[in-house]
Amino acid sequence: MAHGEPSVRTRRTTTETTEFAPDQYPPIPPGLPSLALETFSLSKLEAGDKVEEDRLFSTCKTRGFFYLDFTGTHAASLVQDSEKIAHLAEEVFKLTLDEKEKYVPSETIFGFEVL
Repeated sequence: MAHGEPSVRTRRTTTETTEFAPDQYPPIPPGLPSLALETFSLSKLEAGDKVEEDRLFSTCKTRGFFYLDFTGTHAASLVQDSEKIAHLAEEVFKLTLDEKEKYVPSETIFGFEVL
């Protein structure tokens, strides 16, 4: 590994090396505090399901964190899109430092900056 290159822990999948593989992450060890998150159906929310809306509102006021199930909605492609973005980020992290430095940050949030 060249000086200044990030260290990336990867997992081997059947087709490629990837860091983003939530289905391969180990379970939370027993004894560690954890919180079960509520899951809400975007499909039900889009349909105006009052019970689902009330549950979501209550969760937002208390825990503030939840899962949103995109199954059966026009937003289902967001899951695939977010996975593609995660994999693209992995490819960027694999670039050499010289290549990354070609993309200096501008006034926006986009670009690469050595810390």
